[in-house]
Amino acid sequence: LLQAATIRQMFSPRTPMLSADDTTKVVGHYGLGWALKEEPLGRGKTGVVARHGGALPCTAASLMHFPNGVNLAVLFNLGQSADGKFLGRHIEAPLSQLVRSHEPFFEP
Repeated sequence: LLQAATIRQMFSPRTPMLSADDTTKVVGHYGLGWALKEEPLGRGKTGVVARHGGALPCTAASLMHFPNGVNLAVLFNLGQSADGKFLGRHIEAPLSQLVRSHEPFFEP
């Protein structure tokens, strides 16, 4: 549906995302609809992982795109945990680790 040039634009850094604790520290970038962050992929490699999430009081979703073309979509029937935190943020790190830990993630 999308041309290759359009996909490259979506995943190209546009605006720096600053740390909540230190507004001088860039922790990633925002692309066209995606939060982009350079992350370790294992075996000394790094790559940009793209994420987009959203929530309503009774639902939440998190989308992740990895540099090897793996895409994950996670849907919740609850928007927030009991402490008020967005559920998508709780699951992204373990899912990212799971994807990185599988051999097919790496190029031959």
